[in-house]
Amino acid sequence: MPLLTATDKKSKKIALTVLLDSVLLEEVKSYCTWANLNKPREFAVQAIRYVLKNDKEWRKVWMQSQQKNMTNLPHDSV
Repeated sequence: MPLLTATDKKSKKIALTVLLDSVLLEEVKSYCTWANLNKPREFAVQAIRYVLKNDKEWRKVWMQSQQKNMTNLPHDSV
């Protein structure tokens, strides 16, 4: 069973150019075919989400930065 699956989410997209080794690109394309992913970019988006969600050390750093940002928000004075 593939770790990544096709999605049809519509959201704002920003272009990003990535240079890959040709052998790696061929493996990504093969994975996409096997997993019924329409395009390699779908693989990239889901792979990025997977890493960001599952890297425990990153999650700690991210959560700390979000908490810091929340404490730095200006408070309304009445």
